[in-house]
Amino acid sequence: MTETGTVAEVRRIIREGDLHTVFQPIVDLETRRVVAYEALSRGPAGSSAEMPDTLFRVASEVGLTSALDQACVAESLRAGHRAGIVEPLSLFVNVEAQALDLFADLLPISLVVVVEITERDLLDDLGMLLRSVSRLRASGLKIAMDDVGSNPASLAVLPLVRPDVIKLDMSLLQNQPSRHTARIMDAVSTYQEEFGAVVVAEGVETEQHVSQALALGATLGQGYLFGRPSDLAPNASPPGVQVRAHVAETRPAATPFSIAAQFRTPMTSTRPLLVQTSMLLEARALDGDSSMVVLSTFRDDADFGDDLRARYTTLASRSSLVAVFLQDRFGTLPALDGIDRLEVRAFAASDPLRAEWSMIVLSGTYSAMLTAREVSHPDGPGLFEYILTHDRELVTRGALALAVRL
Repeated sequence: MTETGTVAEVRRIIREGDLHTVFQPIVDLETRRVVAYEALSRGPAGSSAEMPDTLFRVASEVGLTSALDQACVAESLRAGHRAGIVEPLSLFVNVEAQALDLFADLLPISLVVVVEITERDLLDDLGMLLRSVSRLRASGLKIAMDDVGSNPASLAVLPLVRPDVIKLDMSLLQNQPSRHTARIMDAVSTYQEEFGAVVVAEGVETEQHVSQALALGATLGQGYLFGRPSDLAPNASPPGVQVRAHVAETRPAATPFSIAAQFRTPMTSTRPLLVQTSMLLEARALDGDSSMVVLSTFRDDADFGDDLRARYTTLASRSSLVAVFLQDRFGTLPALDGIDRLEVRAFAASDPLRAEWSMIVLSGTYSAMLTAREVSHPDGPGLFEYILTHDRELVTRGALALAVRL
């Protein structure tokens, strides 16, 4: 079949909902009992678009990713319901980040659903991703992050999305241990210790893989050792897995300083010292790994001069995401189009960010936030009250307050 024919086939599949769902078990690594199933979508058997990689590649090329995702999710939920995957079993359903908002309208109440966010395009619209996750959680759904370890972006958003379940990419089991493996292990261990997330190892094919999965902190596993994707419906009701849901603070009215000031007493400093401290945090970010997220606010675009633009361009080249927020009082936002992973956003004059100056650095294992605001003082102008913290919870809250504005 020609490529044109494949495109036509994908359009027909979406239009007619000509999809079918197979299920792969997720098991407890200690007891080997099934605790959940992942729903995997397929095109018509024998067609050029049977496998999901082809389906989604072609759909992306013609701008139909969201439509395909909606069709796959709808069929997965119907198939899970028909198969009798009921509580306490969970059904893991893959959803592209850009299609998360389509999910809630399709949800049958009888299913215990874990929404599995795929790693593609996680940072294309981080604000949308975080707002969508918040709405899904409000509907009672759990969130899983898929393929953690395959892309630095997955580690970058881990503390912001706060998934209830982490699914480790199969390469962590199937390749020889490396510095990259150790970095993932460190980041996941840090996150798991803080938030008690459930860790699932993907690609388990041998008993050696089971040992590696346990060493990486996984308690659940998925792979050919336990079962291939199958049309077979579950025929038992084993105990499910307990997943603790997290609620992340994403109120857009919050600001880094207002959040930090609830828990820390501000100190007073001159601007030069805070500038040097901000530059130190930039250096820490440059020394970190590529999972780093850097979020900064400036009171107007005049504060974001040529030197800072150059430094932030360098930061963006070595990080997963760098975002700058400033008040565009003069309508002259810096022209930084075309620089990958660097976002510049204007905030309104009514936004409480207008009074703050913040620098936030966050990765899987490092966190720091400097947040300040100018104050009137008998000794004269140019004094700021500030808070410098490495408390991961506070830094993450501050980062979320900015990220939801993206």
